[in-house]
Amino acid sequence: MPRPKRPDPGAQLRSQVSLAVLSHDRALGLACAESLADAGWHCRWDSSAEALVRDGESPLAAVVVDAGIGVETVGRAQALLGAAGESPGWIALCPFVTPMRHAAWLEAGASSVLAKPVDAERLEQTVHAVAERYRLTRPLALDAESPSEEAPQAAGGAEVEVAVEDHRVALSLPADRPLRQTLDAVERALLRRAMQEPGVTRAEAARRLGLNRATLYKKAQRHGLDRPDLDRPQPA
Repeated sequence: MPRPKRPDPGAQLRSQVSLAVLSHDRALGLACAESLADAGWHCRWDSSAEALVRDGESPLAAVVVDAGIGVETVGRAQALLGAAGESPGWIALCPFVTPMRHAAWLEAGASSVLAKPVDAERLEQTVHAVAERYRLTRPLALDAESPSEEAPQAAGGAEVEVAVEDHRVALSLPADRPLRQTLDAVERALLRRAMQEPGVTRAEAARRLGLNRATLYKKAQRHGLDRPDLDRPQPA
């Protein structure tokens, strides 16, 4: 009797989100996109920041960017995606990775920096990790189609509990609040919870939330939560 196939834990994630490859190099862009598509991801190749913004598609969880496209183009893409309500993780592909180049791309918001040419398996593993991190910080967006039957749905609002690793927050949200405002409220609550813990540094808060320090800083600034004292440990 043939053995039953084991369930693929990444199948649901791959069906819920999309990916993009941003590169001026058509051959590289198509090769990466096709490699990720072969692994089961919904992935496309785009050659400009403006082309990344598309309506009616699954949430954009990760962007693989060719370093040759430049940090300024990535910054413009991040701004355009942010205005459209998208906040994907970024994976930079560099011809060779030096400490300075690695630091520059992390400062630009990249979650990972890989050297070209990149092995297809390693690229898929990195993309999966970044997409999983996106899912953990966007639970309501990706689980909206399967809400809990036990969640109260009072006319005036709903009590929502969100868990990200060891962080749990409970929010009372109006039932008619737009999804983007709901996600912003959840993100702000998670950031505030992680950043207010005694003895925590910015690096530790970022690690617990699955973010790099530059991304944590940008998000904290956007939500009015930036605390310079997070760079040094506080007494417990």
